[in-house]
Amino acid sequence: MSSGYRIELYGPRKSPLTTGTLKKRRAFTLIELICVIMILSSVVAISYPSMIASYHRQRLSSSAREISYELAGARSLSISRVDDRVYGVLFDKEGSYRTMAFKRGVRIEKEQLRDREISTYYGEKRYLNPGVIIKNFEQEPAGAEFVIIFRADGVATGDAINFPLPDEISRIVLASGSVPGEISVKISKTTGINNLE
Repeated sequence: MSSGYRIELYGPRKSPLTTGTLKKRRAFTLIELICVIMILSSVVAISYPSMIASYHRQRLSSSAREISYELAGARSLSISRVDDRVYGVLFDKEGSYRTMAFKRGVRIEKEQLRDREISTYYGEKRYLNPGVIIKNFEQEPAGAEFVIIFRADGVATGDAINFPLPDEISRIVLASGSVPGEISVKISKTTGINNLE
């Protein structure tokens, strides 16, 4: 029944090779590609130092926020009188810190920080981000560690009894060798609440 005629509803099909579209297309030349690569590399070279500085600033502010959270947690534990103890945060020169529980109503001296009858570790030991240091240890008198203890009323002290908190630890100053500037965690001497500066 085929008469040999083909009916095409949409017109004859043409191959893309026969339409001449390849002749109209033009590829990029080597010079154009090299120019684009040079422009992209100069943009990266200009923005790289800024990206690295931003990365190190982020690590510095992250460490400050973590210390702030640790201090707020210790203050909350002291106020809620968990296990009838007071809580504080012990900082050491190597860049680590941890929450500790102390016997209530006892004056804590530096020699007693490791005495198991008076103090116990509470929670995990935490570390500052690499490259971040606590500048308080550079001040005189420099020690290997310091502690901030919160009384049952939430007020921060240096020894669990005396008020106010000593000036040299009422502001924990963090710095990084990779970026200029510093961030401080300031602890209120009257309330024990901390904030970042």
